[in-house]
Amino acid sequence: MNRQNTLKRTALALAAIVVFAACSGSTPGDTTAPTTPSSEPTITEPLATMAGVQIVNFAFNEPAITVKVGDTVTWTNEENGIQHTTTADEGLWSSGSLDSGD
Repeated sequence: MNRQNTLKRTALALAAIVVFAACSGSTPGDTTAPTTPSSEPTITEPLATMAGVQIVNFAFNEPAITVKVGDTVTWTNEENGIQHTTTADEGLWSSGSLDSGD
């Protein structure tokens, strides 16, 4: 065997080792099981808000307000000696009679 054949075989053997090493590594299709979180995620509910509406001169100081379930609306009757009520169109609430200052 001559020196040139020995160099070719050595180069071929090194190339085969490099290819084998590259192919034996981890691949993107690795089948390891995904880890699961140790606890459930926390769901936070938005805090309830408060709205205030005054009744002055037979009118509300806020012509319309939007509230969500759990929100609080405070109605204040600023009329002297005149009772007022607040009632939802759909009948969801009725304040009853509000005296002056209520």
